[in-house]
Amino acid sequence: MRLTFLLLLAVCASGSAQSLSMQTRTSKPPEMDLLRFLELQYDGHTYTLVPPGPDWRLKLDAPNARLQFSPPSGAAGVALRFTTNAARGVLASADALRQHAAPELGEAYKVAELEIFGGNAAGKAADFAYTLQGYAMRCRVAALPVPGGTVSFVLHCGAEEFAIAQQTFGALINTFQRTSRTAAETAAAAEPKLTRRDEPISGK
Repeated sequence: MRLTFLLLLAVCASGSAQSLSMQTRTSKPPEMDLLRFLELQYDGHTYTLVPPGPDWRLKLDAPNARLQFSPPSGAAGVALRFTTNAARGVLASADALRQHAAPELGEAYKVAELEIFGGNAAGKAADFAYTLQGYAMRCRVAALPVPGGTVSFVLHCGAEEFAIAQQTFGALINTFQRTSRTAAETAAAAEPKLTRRDEPISGK
């Protein structure tokens, strides 16, 4: 219940000008089992990611461009959210990251700060500790730049569950990819490439 309360508070963290849509897809990579993944549409772009597990519940809040992941045990909660907030400001510091993605944790203190990579981009993550209704809690907040804004990931769990929960959180971010291109990227890909010749051209 306490995790649900925190995740509901996080809905009002930042404004979003676009809605989010989601579809479940499957693929069969060579020599692998059937892979289930999510295809997300936001602001004219397509993103994919693999959910934490088949038994995790998904809740889409389309108007707020937010997706929530919850395990059956309720011991942890992860939320993903797209916003139009500029990534430069969001990633400026751990406190800016917290204010953007988890403003309800005003009394939390920073435990660690680290770089992350996902979606073909580099971002930032920070860990915070806090107490909720007498329980020691942990929160990991992460953000990555995306075209037109930022995507953030927020993990809430008990301090005792953090060691395992952060692995699930990291795996989720590692599978996050942008599978569409911006107009500039499309134009760059269409440019003719010059072929380099390392050997002199012979007249023979």
